Amino acid sequence: MIELTPITDPNQLTLGIESQVLTADQQERFEEVKQKLIDGELRLRASLMRKRNLLLDNDFVEGKDFSFLMEEVETPVDINVNRWSEERQTVTVNIKGVKGKCMLLFDYYDKNADQIVKREAGFDIENGKVECYGVNGSARKITFRKMKEKLAEKCSEAQWEMTTARNQRSVLAYTVEKYAKLAPTAQVLTNRDTTGHGSRWFTFDVVEVKFPNGNLLVVKPGVHPDQERVHKFIDVTTANKSAEELAQYLGQ
Repeated sequence: MIELTPITDPNQLTLGIESQVLTADQQERFEEVKQKLIDGELRLRASLMRKRNLLLDNDFVEGKDFSFLMEEVETPVDINVNRWSEERQTVTVNIKGVKGKCMLLFDYYDKNADQIVKREAGFDIENGKVECYGVNGSARKITFRKMKEKLAEKCSEAQWEMTTARNQRSVLAYTVEKYAKLAPTAQVLTNRDTTGHGSRWFTFDVVEVKFPNGNLLVVKPGVHPDQERVHKFIDVTTANKSAEELAQYLGQ
């Protein structure tokens, strides 16, 4: 790689050796690539500003409904001044451009941290409509007004998920304490179980009550305290009996 150095003739570029200059073809190739890079940076700047202005014009609030960042950067870029079939010869030029983003913001419930956080989603604007898979769940283009409603729905969903999760943990803890008191000699633990409905499967919390004699009671907590129901019960005295033996045992 050869750095550009100042020379007397502004229409020529040296390759780091004062007596060696770019040929006319090399300089033309250099200027063409350089201009394409500059044009690309200008398009990026215009795209970011266009997105931001359209969001603001449609009552989106920066920092709440969308994030915006644009800062000036100067990046060294290597340009090959020879043809593709020739030995590569590069000249380094600093291109002034921008680094930034314009992203939609929505609330998301982080289960591990047990808190609501902001998430970003990229979007495109075409013919006055917005496309954002991260918010809309599809590539369908919708109006700015509808997108703002979708963001509000995301925020409500996150709040509901957090409230529900916290309530479930509270009810689960209450149920464990309740059965620990009801069966003081038993081991009371929490676990997860799964049930299927058609092609769909659901996982949920359960409380397992393991008695000293080997019997096992599994209860599924409800939405509120004291709404649990029996999910499973295993009686060691009947667990290995056949259907006939079990009928005789229960009929006694």
